[in-house]
Amino acid sequence: ALQKLTRVKLMTSTSHELSSPGITSIEIDGMGAWEIYNRLSSEFNIKTSTGYADGNNLIRISTHCYNSRQDVDELIAALKYMMPMT
Repeated sequence: ALQKLTRVKLMTSTSHELSSPGITSIEIDGMGAWEIYNRLSSEFNIKTSTGYADGNNLIRISTHCYNSRQDVDELIAALKYMMPMT
């Protein structure tokens, strides 16, 4: 679903040989990692982490067995809501 959002750039490989399942890193065109992190937390109570070090502008999304499909859908809806409209 993240790949369908036009402003989202998936930074994690979709190959399980190259990345850990359940860990996804993204960038959103026109938004800083700290802005995304803070808004997801304060407005939607969604916890993520940032990969802002070393010049990266990444948000890290980590899912696990306790996350439901609804949790993922809520994250996607929050990202759509937050994205710049230009």
